[in-house]
Amino acid sequence: MSMGETSLREVKRAATRRALARTTYEMVLERGLDDVTVDEVTSAVQLSRRTFSNYFAGKEEAVAEVLVLTVQDGLAGWTTPAGGDLLTGVRSLVEHQFAGDLPNVLASFRRLCADHPQLVPFWNDALWRTWSLAVGHLRSTVRPGGDGVDADLAMVTGAVYGVVSRHFGMAAEEHAHDPGAGSLDAVVTGLTRVLARLEVALGPEGDAAVRAAETAGGAEIARRAR
Repeated sequence: MSMGETSLREVKRAATRRALARTTYEMVLERGLDDVTVDEVTSAVQLSRRTFSNYFAGKEEAVAEVLVLTVQDGLAGWTTPAGGDLLTGVRSLVEHQFAGDLPNVLASFRRLCADHPQLVPFWNDALWRTWSLAVGHLRSTVRPGGDGVDADLAMVTGAVYGVVSRHFGMAAEEHAHDPGAGSLDAVVTGLTRVLARLEVALGPEGDAAVRAAETAGGAEIARRAR
């Protein structure tokens, strides 16, 4: 099989996966998980049940895939800020994602998980996958190879993931019927606060603190070696 044929096959598989996920998500969003069957989904997209099984283990996995697709689309449409540092890139990406479909998808998943707790593990898995996608994309586009970039990237993206998962991942289990638990305003406020603190940590003040800690640590090691 030629490279062109392989690429075309991959494009078709991605389109099929997207169609199955989107159709399942829209049906479940409209009618509820229990009132949608795999046969109805495959009939709507004119595919077989066997094809569905080749892509997803069940309706829950197909529904959760929409979060991954939404973030993938956002990453594809995002342009890295020219000359920006790591934090500028992360802030730009967060703003870009939240300016698109992601807020609506997050809100809809919170409602779905509240009504159908069996979706929660699939949702949490999808949330983790989107974080991994974002980290990989940032690593390849923002300050690649810079000193300490991996440690800084892990710190910044980990903080962002923590805010989003706290408000949407945990909200489904702990605060299923609390209207404010997973509100977008709360997420935006949390992200703004965290990014502001990280700006200090990654700035001159943070660098000075790191140098001081390294110096103190080196002195302590030397003292113990005597």
